[in-house]
Amino acid sequence: MTIEIKNISVHPRMHIHLHHWFFIAFVSIAILGIGQDFIHSIINKNAFYLSESSLFKIHWLLLIPNFWIVFFRQKVMRSNIFSIRWLQISLGPTILSLLHLGIASLLVYVLSDIFLDHYYHPLGVFRYFMAEDFYLIWLMYLISFLMLRSGQLTSLEKPTTGIRSKIQVSSKNKMIQVPVTEINCIKSARPYLAISTTTEKYLYTSSLKEMLPQLDPTYFVRVHRSAILNLRHVVSFQSRANGDYDILLTNGHRIRLSRNYLKDFRLKMDRFTQGSL
Repeated sequence: MTIEIKNISVHPRMHIHLHHWFFIAFVSIAILGIGQDFIHSIINKNAFYLSESSLFKIHWLLLIPNFWIVFFRQKVMRSNIFSIRWLQISLGPTILSLLHLGIASLLVYVLSDIFLDHYYHPLGVFRYFMAEDFYLIWLMYLISFLMLRSGQLTSLEKPTTGIRSKIQVSSKNKMIQVPVTEINCIKSARPYLAISTTTEKYLYTSSLKEMLPQLDPTYFVRVHRSAILNLRHVVSFQSRANGDYDILLTNGHRIRLSRNYLKDFRLKMDRFTQGSL
């Protein structure tokens, strides 16, 4: 059985601070846009209506909940259609931008019908947004996708912690504490890690580079550029003809030990076996 793990060991203050920054940034953009309309009306000697200018800047405020979805609910961005990198980079920002401006157009229509003495047709508003602001909205989402792919945003969510004794798991609306002692091996399965125990396999949003410093180096060792194993669960290892090794684990799985990691593995294995005597 495969269970998706959400890394929920995030310090709550980190989320609050990021939410504040996003709110301040997009509200500021909206205010600056209103100011630009005011300056434009002075230069062109046109009438300036604060209510209408504010109404047409509402789409900037929609970036606040949308960015929250992109950054803090990344499962939305991990759907099958976005699992291929070039599709994620090209289609992701475009789909979100069109959806974003479509919702904004409906909001302008509803709010203008309620608060103004006339209303703006959503199709006309959508065309206006496409002509004036689509490229800016698309660029904002493109930057977020590129940062998400590079890990710059996920690293903001993961505080530096000490050695883990457990991994907190969310599965079927239940919280599960998985002791690291039960982990047999951890493999890279981009954009996740595949964490295997004796009976289960979990998908975890992280990377080997981020995970390894959080594991006890006495027991966990990297044996391949895409694999970490727990020395507690090593049954045996056998040499291959090419200098690599096959390691048999307690769950019956075999993991390849690259010759590039052989020295470190032997050193830690010797210390582990001596300490367990």
